[in-house]
Amino acid sequence: MEGEERIAMLKRMGSELARLHCAGFVHGDCHPGNYFWDEGADGFCYIDNDRTCRHGKMNISGAIRNLVSAGFYLLHRNRITQKEWELLMDAYVQEAHFSCKEETAFRHRVSQGITKRIAVDK
Repeated sequence: MEGEERIAMLKRMGSELARLHCAGFVHGDCHPGNYFWDEGADGFCYIDNDRTCRHGKMNISGAIRNLVSAGFYLLHRNRITQKEWELLMDAYVQEAHFSCKEETAFRHRVSQGITKRIAVDK
């Protein structure tokens, strides 16, 4: 997948993860092998949900863990560029309706987590 179709899919991934988290769910093993783009349904399908938890409201720590895991696999394994990751995150925070202050702190924690995870993997 390339070009505009790829960008649209990444933005959709960000907004779908935010919808999952805003509904109170945290995926137990959030990496690219556990979610699939379903063109027919125009969305994502999540698999390996045996460790997925429902918290009743958005669990910020769980959302950060999910995004750190996804970002680690997508960025560190060179599946997407930093710019593409930022587009995914832009869509995520827009769907999550964070205030400016919440968005800044959230992005910082996700970025820190990915950096630490990459450092441990080296």
